[in-house]
Amino acid sequence: MKQLSPKLYKVWLYLILLILGYILAGWLLTAFQVSIWVWVITLAIILYLAKTGSEGIVLGSAGVMGIIFFGVIFRVWPKNWPITIWLQDIPVGSGTRPKLIMLWPLTYILLWLFAILLVLGLAFAHKPLKFLGLNPQQCFYCLTLLSGLSLGIGVLIFKNSLFNFI
Repeated sequence: MKQLSPKLYKVWLYLILLILGYILAGWLLTAFQVSIWVWVITLAIILYLAKTGSEGIVLGSAGVMGIIFFGVIFRVWPKNWPITIWLQDIPVGSGTRPKLIMLWPLTYILLWLFAILLVLGLAFAHKPLKFLGLNPQQCFYCLTLLSGLSLGIGVLIFKNSLFNFI
């Protein structure tokens, strides 16, 4: 039986993590009930990064910043998710009392970091695919199909599962 090289394992692990990331992104976009324009911008970023690779990081990051910016400005938030939480046992002064924590700013920061990781992951995915023997055109089609289908799977998981909180 022929053994796979350790490099090949890393390539497949990289692609699996990229797929899981875009599934989560599709789930989150559906949970936040974003408009069709956010979906169009997201797909445009995916197409651009799949075509240009690491040269498209700046524009891809700018697109992510725009989406997050308008999400913050318009306070887009899933209906049944809490906006604030009370944290008990936080020492304040001489005693402890509950403290109100705003959840949505922290969530948007984490979403921004996650989206930037997806941009970087997609931008640098050309190298692992070239290791598999794909040419640049095949890399574009593979990354577009991989990302688009993963987003769609995320949407389906949200709509057909117990994990939708809306």
